[in-house]
Amino acid sequence: MKFVTTAGQLRYVINTARLATPVNPSLLTFIGNYIFVKNNILHVIGSDGETFMVSHCSVDDSIDGKVLIQTKNIQKLLNTLKADEIVSVSLSESSEELKIDVVGKVYKFISMSGTFPQTPYPTGISYDVNFQLLHEKLQLVKKSASKENGSVELKVIDNILQLNTTDSYRLSLTKLPDTNIEKLDGLFSINVIEKISKFDIRKITIDKDGRSVLFSAPNVEIITRLLNGKFPDISGYLNKLPSESVFMDRNLFLASMERLESLVNSDNTNLNVLIEENILSLSLTNNDVGKGLETIDLIDNENSFKFIINFYFIKDAIESLQ
Repeated sequence: MKFVTTAGQLRYVINTARLATPVNPSLLTFIGNYIFVKNNILHVIGSDGETFMVSHCSVDDSIDGKVLIQTKNIQKLLNTLKADEIVSVSLSESSEELKIDVVGKVYKFISMSGTFPQTPYPTGISYDVNFQLLHEKLQLVKKSASKENGSVELKVIDNILQLNTTDSYRLSLTKLPDTNIEKLDGLFSINVIEKISKFDIRKITIDKDGRSVLFSAPNVEIITRLLNGKFPDISGYLNKLPSESVFMDRNLFLASMERLESLVNSDNTNLNVLIEENILSLSLTNNDVGKGLETIDLIDNENSFKFIINFYFIKDAIESLQ
């Protein structure tokens, strides 16, 4: 194997593939990245066994070949180089070393033994998609996902893609219109969808068994399996939403919450909310810190009620509203 490219381009394809490289892999093989060259195209693959990140780019003066190698230290070398510096990469005849030549300075990296799993490209229905708003929409619901093994449901309802999250205490949903997906229903790791959302996804392919999805962007493919389990039927929850409504200035509410947060030293701190006539009262008592009270004039209100809620639950919810 041999090829010539720039340090910046090689750094990018390795960094992209390493998005799927686990910190604590289930198999030693997953510490490394599978690198191969074919027809003047360099491919770098990273995986944790459930998600595969495949990045590629054109290279010059190439000879086809492949190697499994840890790229962490190669990254360190590339980070010291300017993006436009030319690097020549070659694999020794014994396949035991990968040599990187930078203007006559030669560095050798030991390859790994073992076999990297074959990339499981889905074979099923494909859609050309518009995912430009995916990252923005995901930020609106991600705080409601469980902090441990968080997931997000992607589900198409009436030709509109819906993103749903829950941590068993709160439920968030948002809609991503005009994606051009007719059918999708499954749980995904929210960390994986977060990474996917940063790429210019233009096509998805759903495997015929419905258990894995390929997200395609220019020079990058991400294949990920759906998580086991089923998201709660949110239609039942939505039908039970309280009918009482009040209207307030969102910015005034958030400003009050920011001041009250000076009294918060625990994720489990509760906020007392009282709505009476045209006044919203927010009060917080922390036995270790002190007390705070904020009042806000309501824009319109015909109801009076009170409740206690986790401080961050309501703060996150109001921040997510656009």
